Amino acid sequence: MKLLAMRIRECQARSTPGTVVRDGDTASPDRQRQRSGAADRTGDAADSQASELMRNAGLVPPRMPAMPAMSGGASEAQQSGGPGPVWQPPVPPYGMPHGGAGGGNGVDMWGGMLGPPPMAAAFYNQMYEMNRPRYGGTRQEDALIESFNDRGQAPITVPMALAMRSAIPGDVLNDRAPLDVQLRDTVMPGGISRKVEMVASELKDEEFFPGEPQIALFLSGKTGRADGFVPSMFQKMTGWSKHRSCSTEDQVEVAAKGGMRGRAAVRNLPKFPVVNSMEAYENMVEGFVAVSHHAPAEMVAGLREFFSIQRKHYQKCSKAGLTHVTYSTLYSDLCDRLDKCSTHVDRRQVGRLAALPRWDDLPRDLSAAMVLREQQLKQILDALRAEGGGQAAIEPTAPTGNTPPAAAPPTPTGETRKQRQAREKKEANEAKAKLGDARKATAQTSTVTKRTVDDKKTPAARNAGPCFEFAKGRCNRGAQCRFSHDQAVIDQAKTNYQPAAVGAQWAQKWSDRNEPDRQTDPPARVRGTTAIAGAWILAKDRWSVCEQTQGKCFARHVECKHDCNCSLCQTPNGKKWPSMVAVRVRPAAWQGDD
Repeated sequence: MKLLAMRIRECQARSTPGTVVRDGDTASPDRQRQRSGAADRTGDAADSQASELMRNAGLVPPRMPAMPAMSGGASEAQQSGGPGPVWQPPVPPYGMPHGGAGGGNGVDMWGGMLGPPPMAAAFYNQMYEMNRPRYGGTRQEDALIESFNDRGQAPITVPMALAMRSAIPGDVLNDRAPLDVQLRDTVMPGGISRKVEMVASELKDEEFFPGEPQIALFLSGKTGRADGFVPSMFQKMTGWSKHRSCSTEDQVEVAAKGGMRGRAAVRNLPKFPVVNSMEAYENMVEGFVAVSHHAPAEMVAGLREFFSIQRKHYQKCSKAGLTHVTYSTLYSDLCDRLDKCSTHVDRRQVGRLAALPRWDDLPRDLSAAMVLREQQLKQILDALRAEGGGQAAIEPTAPTGNTPPAAAPPTPTGETRKQRQAREKKEANEAKAKLGDARKATAQTSTVTKRTVDDKKTPAARNAGPCFEFAKGRCNRGAQCRFSHDQAVIDQAKTNYQPAAVGAQWAQKWSDRNEPDRQTDPPARVRGTTAIAGAWILAKDRWSVCEQTQGKCFARHVECKHDCNCSLCQTPNGKKWPSMVAVRVRPAAWQGDD
């Protein structure tokens, strides 16, 4: 306060003509005060002068008039004719705006003004700008980032998510986003990092381990491929919490506070499988639904409906015979939709969009691609099959010698350019189909010829062991096979074979299942640590060969015989639905202990 008052007095002295006399020795008000003996004044007098200057500048309220004594008698000073004590109202602390109600007893501290003078207001704003926290954004964004400290378990809002986008450090984006970097070790604001840690802790209880950077990207709407967002990291990894170590696995160099370089801890993550099956896809969907509870409602509106659209699209394509539409295709479509969502949030941040579109409101390019798969590809496939059914597969031969090439088909007269391009494209597709059929026929003929030649060769010396490839129907060596094709030898080997590990035993049961080529079966055995989400498990010959349904009664849980009292039902938790089988595949008439 003293320094500010001295600075104001110097400015006033310089603005008054003739106050400062500049000569060879003194050229400033400070030297003038030393020469005139003003520096010898006491501290009380200096404080009084500084307070008076502050009042003249409008930084503190003016003095109040003397108040009469509250008691009936006069004080000693008043009886003796002295001035008496002067009552002063309490002065608000610096940095706080002075209002008209602060004078007490209805007295206006600012002399009739509705607020502080302009200089006092400017001083208050300057002090606020000096003391407020800054995170690299505007004043409104900084206030929204500060509100993360008081958010708790409640989901964040859209303005908070937009402010969060500018606070995510670049050290955890792009290539480093798939790493589980502890955000508290970076320049991420403390409120946001604590919120992300809270969400990660809840997801960990549900067996999801996406990593803190992935959670931060999802909550802020940065879900594009360019941002480093990986949807497959939201899969459910059952049992991983038992193997995950609390110690850090590695450290990376990041930017620290104060412009320095620091080190951030990186925790180990499970190896997420590729999303190419129904099990992996459904586990990923559960992870997205779990993390969406903490995101703004506007950003995740229609998320469940979008996944329902993908399931129905896969079912339609499967019924139409389009085998190239797999769960990998659905995963690619999901990544395209996430890229579009990131673009919408970018436009919402700059004000080009008033509201974010719903997830089930598909973009034009994705919707067109899905319609093309369901309708146009099926029509083209049916047309090619109809045309190729009545024609013999003839492999085209290259012209030899002076034989002229075959003449091109006559061009219809009066066709437009688009019609000509469509006709040429159709002819090229027909030629490719015929060539493929001819190559397949040639390959089959060569295979039959090779088997005939091999059968005529001298049989090789057989080994006493059985041929397991022959038992599976995949042995193509015929008489040249070194192992025995005798069914009695194969049956005896199966009886004597005992896998050493439990996992190997279940793998053997799965390989010996009935109808291994059943279309409803998954492409590979579902391991015991992965939940089953398909209805194929409800078949009796599949219920008994899966580790997830071990010790569960088929009659009670699938055939819905609620009065079954077998030994499996009488065991503890025997009446509960298997925890590693999705609840959505449970029969509607099922009754048991939830």
